[in-house]
Amino acid sequence: MEPDEGNGRIMTMAMRIGLAGIACVLVGIALSGCSGPAPTHETPGWDELIEEVHGQLATISPDLAPDPIDSVPDPVDPYAQLTRSSPNAVLSDLSDVVVGQCFLYPYDEDDELMDVVQVVPCTEPHYGEVYATGQFTQETYSDDFGMRVSAFCEKEFEGYVGIGYQFSELYFDYSYASQYGWDQGLRGWRCYAVEADYENTGSVEGTHR
Repeated sequence: MEPDEGNGRIMTMAMRIGLAGIACVLVGIALSGCSGPAPTHETPGWDELIEEVHGQLATISPDLAPDPIDSVPDPVDPYAQLTRSSPNAVLSDLSDVVVGQCFLYPYDEDDELMDVVQVVPCTEPHYGEVYATGQFTQETYSDDFGMRVSAFCEKEFEGYVGIGYQFSELYFDYSYASQYGWDQGLRGWRCYAVEADYENTGSVEGTHR
């Protein structure tokens, strides 16, 4: 199984909205790095801040002190949520998945796109649903493939989902051949509809979502 980077056969746009990595991308536009120096002092946790506010309210008036509330739970690791299997899953090269097929989360623990994915019935929880495909016909690899595929996927979105992408609650992701994959003969690309929380049940075709 080849990874997305380096010798990977497939490139991806990966519009994974909501993961911490998107913050890195956005901040990185203006800054040279994403991580800053560790603070030199301890900052209070959420529970401590709540207790402090409650205490201040109680000193003003006992009637203002709110009822105790449960602690805010730690966020769930999205990778742990999304990486699972299904008894109905069929392994397939991502480059072979066709329109109307759905598949499970296609990224590994290093957040790199995998060549082989688990195709499942769209009635089961899944990551993406392929809604359009295409083939490059030119003879040489080009650095603008990503931009061209992105424009194609946005244009084709409405014809499958039934609503323009700019009005949809869904997102799209796409994949296409890397330079390595191109040299191995891959020429296709795929567009797939993705839920904001990376998990959908049921086909999105004609749903106007």
